[in-house]
Amino acid sequence: MQSVPKVAIRSQGAPRVTQVEVTRTCGHVEMLEVRGDPSKSAFLDNARLRVCGKCYRESQTERDAAAVAEGKRCALEGSERQIAWAQSIRQKRAVEFGNALNDATAWAKGQIEKGAFTVEFGKKRTKTVQQAISDLFMGKVTWVLLDQEGQEFAARSNTARWWIDTREIEPRDMIASLLPQYRWESFANWEPLFRDEAPPEEDSFDDEPAPTPSKRAVDPDFDDSPF
Repeated sequence: MQSVPKVAIRSQGAPRVTQVEVTRTCGHVEMLEVRGDPSKSAFLDNARLRVCGKCYRESQTERDAAAVAEGKRCALEGSERQIAWAQSIRQKRAVEFGNALNDATAWAKGQIEKGAFTVEFGKKRTKTVQQAISDLFMGKVTWVLLDQEGQEFAARSNTARWWIDTREIEPRDMIASLLPQYRWESFANWEPLFRDEAPPEEDSFDDEPAPTPSKRAVDPDFDDSPF
């Protein structure tokens, strides 16, 4: 009788991939892949505490649509499917750019406390970041992008395609592109915005302590901006 070959369930020592059914907080059930022992997976534990991907994207789209209705962002041009995807991306970007604005503000406050430059100078330069982000979300920014064939084309931030095509770019790199006059590649942190010499001043930005960078997300409508 011919022997039955033995088949290994692991390949070159790699953990076994298991499909696990997970019920999300929204009530939807998803099949997720996990490596190793599912009973010890922190990934699965976290997944059970969150809504599913579809519900998350829909909530992001709804929040962006609300900001558009309030006049805080521009309506996007494109197909229905493109717009829904782009709005989800743009809402995620809102938090990222809010964090970037917080970082710039905190950095400026720290420099003022050290007497590196005046309050007026710090406010003006941080306002520059705020205005650049605001222009972006109001659809006023035009970039030259590359299509899949490597051909250049001009795209404006009032189109869904712009947000989709730039979704992998880091926020700080985007700000550097929005404000190229500050030679970002030559400096660390936010120094490019504040490299001009300015005399120290005793006043501070306000009576509040400087915020810790990246700890609090702010949408780019800047309702709770320190300015």
